[in-house]
Amino acid sequence: MKKNLLFLLLIMFSFQTADIRAEHNESILFERLANDPWFDHVRAWDTLFAIEQIDQFLELSEGKATRFFLDKCTHVTSVSLITISTADQIFPVYYASLDLFDGLPNWTPKLHIFSEITDKANQYAEMGQNPDMAGEEYLKEINQFCMELTEDTHYDAIFVDPRLCIRGDIMNALFNHADIIATHDTNYVPNIYGWYKLAAPENYEELHFSYGSGTTFWIKKDKEDLIKKLKLYAG
Repeated sequence: MKKNLLFLLLIMFSFQTADIRAEHNESILFERLANDPWFDHVRAWDTLFAIEQIDQFLELSEGKATRFFLDKCTHVTSVSLITISTADQIFPVYYASLDLFDGLPNWTPKLHIFSEITDKANQYAEMGQNPDMAGEEYLKEINQFCMELTEDTHYDAIFVDPRLCIRGDIMNALFNHADIIATHDTNYVPNIYGWYKLAAPENYEELHFSYGSGTTFWIKKDKEDLIKKLKLYAG
């Protein structure tokens, strides 16, 4: 069932690739990304990359900023997260990213479609309601997905910025799977993105970059030098 759905969606949205690709090529420069509220997180990441070498980078996202991460990190894994109701937004961008970056030796693209229960939870979040109303099964699915995603590779940094609203739940499932975990849009709508649900373990320190849409890092406290230097720019 899931494979059939994936096949149909791939056919349905592939024709939009050319327009998205042209847009990406025009706005992929760092200066443009840094001043775009969708991608201004590159400013904060650029600061971190100047301090810390990142070999294995995992982004739960797709799109224009991937080129920036590919230039800065030894290897980037990009995972596009999709639900049935968000497929029309995400598939065209996923295809455009494949056209732009496929074949690059330091890039691994992946695609994951969540079940209907997680789609329902995301819809509740999008309306500003508690996604827990969908039932606890969606949290089990997210936890299982995050565990399987990170079990074979040690990622130095993970960035959670999907075109889904259940980011708080995804973040919670990823803590202690990387020394550096970050997310975007933390200046906005905590009831939609689920920031109120964030429960970072005590072994992480939080650093917030308030510029634009807001980017927040959680860094393991034993990385004292990185935290000390990054604090000079945070706020």
